[in-house]
Amino acid sequence: MKTAIRQKLSIMKQEKQARIEQILNAWDGANKAEAPAFFYARLKARMEKATAPVVKSWLLRPVFVAATLVVVIVINAFIYFQDGNSTITPNSSEDSIQSIAAEYNLSDNTLEEINQ
Repeated sequence: MKTAIRQKLSIMKQEKQARIEQILNAWDGANKAEAPAFFYARLKARMEKATAPVVKSWLLRPVFVAATLVVVIVINAFIYFQDGNSTITPNSSEDSIQSIAAEYNLSDNTLEEINQ
């Protein structure tokens, strides 16, 4: 009985080894993959084209630059020479605190604690 089991194990090991050898030898007939002609030259040209900076030529034209400069100067002059009626008066810190307290329904006791 033991010899029959040993024989089966021996046959299984031989089959396993044969299968491993078959798998390892499968690549022996494979050829090296080759790229089409001029593949690397075309790839390099495409990569260089993709990384080349794109300059919008209309942004650098003197007419566009001059028009932008004029618009900025006109806006600045308008703001500078604007009528002085719309001046902002700064509030005192006490007025600011009172308006915040009224907004959040805070009592005077809470304000005194905040000031300390």
